[in-house]
Amino acid sequence: MHTGMREDMNSGPSDTLPDTYSTAVLALCTDKDLETVESVWNLYERWQRFHDVSLDLNEKQRRFKTFMDNARYVHQFNKRNDTTCKLCLNKFVDLTNDEFVATYTGLLSDESDE
Repeated sequence: MHTGMREDMNSGPSDTLPDTYSTAVLALCTDKDLETVESVWNLYERWQRFHDVSLDLNEKQRRFKTFMDNARYVHQFNKRNDTTCKLCLNKFVDLTNDEFVATYTGLLSDESDE
């Protein structure tokens, strides 16, 4: 998963997450944010505004499931008590792992070997 790692909010460098309310609200999601498809959609729209993501309706709907799956993963990870770090809803959270690798790591897929 390519979600952004950051230090726990109570410790670590202060520059890992800007100290603003809107950033904190979008960096982490709550049970309430994930209760219904509608509440996740509202979170998705807030995330898009925050990260200045502009998609046409078809692309937005296509990416929504990936966003929802990744947001749930982030939330479940952050509920764990066996780690000192937290994940956040970074600018990559609506990408699949394959899309992230292909776009940001410079690695080529197996198909490019043909």
